[in-house]
Amino acid sequence: MAKKVKQTGKNTLILLMICVVVFMAYIVYKTFGNQIVELLHLLEHGDQEELKAYLEAQSTVGGFVVLWLICVMQVVSIVFPSMVIQVAGALIYGWWRSFIVCWVGFVSGNVIAFTIGRLFKKNIATLIHKEGEKENWIIQKINQGHQIFVVAIACMVPGVPNGIIPYLSAQTTITAKEFSIAVAASSWIQVLLNCMAGHFLANGQYLFMVFAFVIEVAITLLVAKNRDKLLKAN
Repeated sequence: MAKKVKQTGKNTLILLMICVVVFMAYIVYKTFGNQIVELLHLLEHGDQEELKAYLEAQSTVGGFVVLWLICVMQVVSIVFPSMVIQVAGALIYGWWRSFIVCWVGFVSGNVIAFTIGRLFKKNIATLIHKEGEKENWIIQKINQGHQIFVVAIACMVPGVPNGIIPYLSAQTTITAKEFSIAVAASSWIQVLLNCMAGHFLANGQYLFMVFAFVIEVAITLLVAKNRDKLLKAN
């Protein structure tokens, strides 16, 4: 009897969460319906100049909202590169405004994707197990302990799309709070450097722009080279 009540409560919670997600999707559609269609078109082509022109056409507040929405969609879509969005944002709004919006958008997108991953855990698990050893390796490492640290490192390892990390993490025992902390702690440096690169590009300081990209690549390669050592040490 207790087991049945527990299962009923679980099903009710899942249904409630689905209703909340559907309601939020409806609100977003009513508010940004036409913009979402246009954004999907822009994301499909991945043209930085088109993104820049679109953002310039928005009001300041509207542009910030759209930039945040693009960052969220970028994570959920898995494959679209975040660098293009962050550089385009910095070209228009400056590095620090773009950094705040893009960082918050990136973290928000990861939390949303993580929640989706938890809601459809079994369905996604089937897909992940078909992908290969790399995805299963990440799941195993997260479950072995020090989950915040492992997720943070996974977000910085090249060859693994950032957008897939929340779906993989949802298959583990890490909590939503721990996952959010890990993403926020590990993503800021990459977002900051991309926004700084966009700022330098806008001001014609190409040497500094290249330097920003070099630092980002160096950090990424350093993490990749010492990936196993870092994870084994923790």
